[in-house]
Amino acid sequence: MDTTKIAIGLVFGLIAFVCLVKAGVIKIEDLRAFMAPPYQACTILTDNEIHFAGLLRQAVPEYQVLPQVSFGAFLRVKSGLGPSGSTTAFNKISSKRADFVVCDHRYRVLCIVELDDRTHDPDKDAKRDSYTAAAGLQTLRFQSRSKPSVEALRRAITDAVERAKLKRA
Repeated sequence: MDTTKIAIGLVFGLIAFVCLVKAGVIKIEDLRAFMAPPYQACTILTDNEIHFAGLLRQAVPEYQVLPQVSFGAFLRVKSGLGPSGSTTAFNKISSKRADFVVCDHRYRVLCIVELDDRTHDPDKDAKRDSYTAAAGLQTLRFQSRSKPSVEALRRAITDAVERAKLKRA
């Protein structure tokens, strides 16, 4: 097919398109919606996680409690693996997120807190926990259906923080 036929086809297509828009068959708003990126804002936490975040803030007001933190924000691949090994190791963590990360005032990670519901897979959780443990970070897991008291949360987090401080010393 030569370029003349293509050009004629494009002109007729454009004319047909304009006629459909003028006739109201195709609406400009619909075209904008169709062409727009397919994203919309959503909340970061579920209602259950929002409630738990409040308990965490009450339990340890002296620390920063950050929700939905990417593993890539607080874990780095150790040097010496080579480019392929580093990429493989990074890919294992890049799409994972911690429910909550407890940090000190300098935003050093002290521990990870997970709120487990019925969708959690113990084998997958153990693998995730092994990644954070390899970096010296403890993961505290709490069941969604039987959330601990503020006092119990405080004890668990303070114990984890003390263990983290001992490892760093």
